[in-house]
Amino acid sequence: MRGWPVRVTEDAGDRIRSVVEIAANDPVFEGHYPGFPILPGLYLVQYVDSTVRAVRCVPGLRMVAVERVRFLRPVRPGDAVSVEIGVRDEEADGFRCSATVSTGTEAVCEMRLRYRQEAA
Repeated sequence: MRGWPVRVTEDAGDRIRSVVEIAANDPVFEGHYPGFPILPGLYLVQYVDSTVRAVRCVPGLRMVAVERVRFLRPVRPGDAVSVEIGVRDEEADGFRCSATVSTGTEAVCEMRLRYRQEAA
């Protein structure tokens, strides 16, 4: 899957924020959907995962579950996407995080992901 680079703007340990700039003319919008282009939702999950990995870069870290995803509004061409992640339920071998993805002041997606660090 192709994606855009995330720029981490805050890393407070249990709270992480990032921004993703999406070009209005990006080919991902062609055909999804004709006449009403929107960003495929899987990219939003990827942005959260990319943000987690940018901050928690440890060998063997894997996303093992998408526990919950709720898409609230579409992301349109040219939208700037911001990601806010709360890390919680830390254990010896992993953690859970809750994330809100927004454009401007509107939440477009909420999700909860689970990560595990596996032996390399």
